[in-house]
Amino acid sequence: MARYLEGLPRGLASYPRCVNKASLLRSAIDDHPLHDLPDGTLPAALAELARDLPPVSTWIPAVHDNALKLAIYDRYFGDPTRYKRFVFDAQLALFSGPLYRFAMRTLGPRRLVRRAPERFAHFHRGTPVTMERVEDTLAILLHESPPGLYDDLSYAGFIEGIRAALTNAGAREISITRERVDDHHVRLIGRWS
Repeated sequence: MARYLEGLPRGLASYPRCVNKASLLRSAIDDHPLHDLPDGTLPAALAELARDLPPVSTWIPAVHDNALKLAIYDRYFGDPTRYKRFVFDAQLALFSGPLYRFAMRTLGPRRLVRRAPERFAHFHRGTPVTMERVEDTLAILLHESPPGLYDDLSYAGFIEGIRAALTNAGAREISITRERVDDHHVRLIGRWS
């Protein structure tokens, strides 16, 4: 987490126009609490956020969200493979629940992916996703964000979430790759059968 914050132009104050719904962080912290870390482990603003989570509908700085997820990674995982498995399993459980299961399976993979930019915007502001191409077994999404806002682990989480959604929508043999286009854009290329 410390390395992530050091790589940002203004640390925790970087990119204030980029915000995420608190629901994304709340589910992670509910499963992996950080309130009992020794004093000074987290910057004061993050320690307060971890201790007193806002309502799920609240918008919080994306930098704070990402930093606390990295703190969870550092404390509970420390291994990218274990972390990716956790993200996939958690997202698959969410998408298999009563709120999403029927809608996702009815849509199927192609229609589900077509709605990805709109769904992403429900949880993220200031970092849009656009659809570049979609076919029966292929989707190409372009994610725009300021330099350094999302690191490799963040993108691994995005990819596992997409993979879980596609799995729940009936896709099989899913492959998702990431290409860095420039400092502000990353392309996600998904294929499935």
